[in-house]
Amino acid sequence: GGWGHVQERLLNSLEIAGKSTSYFSLGGDGPAGVLGYIFLLVPSFLVSPGLLQKIYGARGPSVVRLAVLLNALGLLLFAIMPPLMGMVARSSYPDLRNRELALPTVMVNLLPHWLGTLTLAAIFSAEISAADAVLSMLTTSLALSKP
Repeated sequence: GGWGHVQERLLNSLEIAGKSTSYFSLGGDGPAGVLGYIFLLVPSFLVSPGLLQKIYGARGPSVVRLAVLLNALGLLLFAIMPPLMGMVARSSYPDLRNRELALPTVMVNLLPHWLGTLTLAAIFSAEISAADAVLSMLTTSLALSKP
């Protein structure tokens, strides 16, 4: 296994698709792709509720700087993991019929059983939590806007 194995297995399909090994570099999409990601991702970072909570709840400017830095590192980790898991899925299961099953397939088949189960449960929990917050927001808005 390892990253070299993932690259080696993906290179054949990349060459067929007309892409090169730059696919694995940070700027592999070219300047336009990188700028697109910046315009897409930076605004969501700036209005992140987690970031705003850290800023308003901090004791002072130095604490704000540390909180923003740690929040940025956390968001970076969450931004990097899905594409990496997708690349691992594509290299390990190139004939996977339903691409929506890539993440669960990797978690169930490539991770230790306990870690795959825990991770899938965490994803399910996050989905339910997000749905709960949306439902709460909608019911509050509807209750307050009654004539």
